[in-house]
Amino acid sequence: MSTDTPDVEEILSKHFLQNYPIDAARHIESMELSDIILLLGDQPAEVLLPVWTKLVPRFAATLTTYIPNELAKDILTQIPPDHAVIDECRRDLGDTAQRQDENSALDVCC
Repeated sequence: MSTDTPDVEEILSKHFLQNYPIDAARHIESMELSDIILLLGDQPAEVLLPVWTKLVPRFAATLTTYIPNELAKDILTQIPPDHAVIDECRRDLGDTAQRQDENSALDVCC
């Protein structure tokens, strides 16, 4: 296989995330954190957004702190402000006043 050929696993992951966001969300919630990061870290926000809104809000808010900061910002700025994930992010910010990183992706929630 040449280096120009897309990775089959990557194509299948993207297809699953795009076409079955509810099933993808349930599957992601059952995975180990390290596996989730490997799966989602390279996906664009527009692929992850439908899945993110189907995740259990508490899980999505927590997971947001583990994905790359720019990706988290892209996702969070596209979720409607009244969505439960955003509420959970706000709650996280309130509960963690000692947060040192002013550029945290969660800052866009407020």
